[in-house]
Amino acid sequence: MSVWKKLVTAVKGGATEAAQSVVDSQAIRILEQEIREAKEELRKSDHARTQILAKCKLSQQKVDSFNSSIAEYEAHARKAIDSDRQLALDCAKRCLNLKKNETKNKHILISSSSQKSSWHKISNRRKRIYVA
Repeated sequence: MSVWKKLVTAVKGGATEAAQSVVDSQAIRILEQEIREAKEELRKSDHARTQILAKCKLSQQKVDSFNSSIAEYEAHARKAIDSDRQLALDCAKRCLNLKKNETKNKHILISSSSQKSSWHKISNRRKRIYVA
């Protein structure tokens, strides 16, 4: 019985050696494929980063635009409060709507900034991997 076990073990060892031999002979090909896949992932990561930065910049521009519009309508409301109450009320309503939209865009901006921060952490890890 011991001889059969040793024969089975020898066959398993031979199969393992054959598989390892194939892996060793294809090591360069495997490494090159892994490099291609890593480059593709980096390209996707850079594209995602660009989208995050663009989204962040667009949200910041919208928030700035809302802020300037709010200030403008508030100034109009203050001027109209003595002469035309209905105009002042309309300006105040417009300010309220603008502030709601500004709040929505601030949430988007905060989310984009958070994604931007996360991407920088990932990018720094990626740089360390390249150096190593």
